Amino acid sequence: MDISCDEPFLHVCEDGTSVEWIKVSLLGQSFLLNQIRKMIGLVVDVTRGAVPEAMFEQCYDAKNKVTVAMVPGLGLFLYELFFDRYHSKLDHEDARLDVSKKRKADKMEEKSSSGVEECKSALKTEHVASEVGGCGLQKLTWSADPELAAAMSDFRDTKIRPQILTQEDRNLEFVKHLEYVIGVQSLYKVTEVSP
Repeated sequence: MDISCDEPFLHVCEDGTSVEWIKVSLLGQSFLLNQIRKMIGLVVDVTRGAVPEAMFEQCYDAKNKVTVAMVPGLGLFLYELFFDRYHSKLDHEDARLDVSKKRKADKMEEKSSSGVEECKSALKTEHVASEVGGCGLQKLTWSADPELAAAMSDFRDTKIRPQILTQEDRNLEFVKHLEYVIGVQSLYKVTEVSP
């Protein structure tokens, strides 16, 4: 997993007050439900001094089950998809299919003298397999096209981010969350898991 943070920036709200925001980017595979919201919640609470830094170590200890505060989902959005593992599975499946095709071709050579019908049947099977594109799937790309990548980046900057900031201005979801967490003695509970 890779985590990075941009420099904080000030957003001036509709009422004239300023709120400091920071963009946090996470790159990983197969996140659990609410995992990112809990990770960010822990970072926010450690940063503001509500939870000791040692809580990070307790969260990573497999013997512990840790209850962690979860930030609102506002501001969380999928930025880009990567299909590396999917593509490696396709490559493996294509290689397996090539071996299968070679075996069929060898069998057809052996059987070509035994009858035309068997040869036609083998060809039909091979045609279906190749028609389905190897294992039936194609490699996926998200933003390999530079024009598409630029258009997506522009859409995020001009539509998504302003919408997030406007919604926070109106509903104060994150501010309400922080007020709630400050009012609660301890949302963080560590219990040892039985083996």
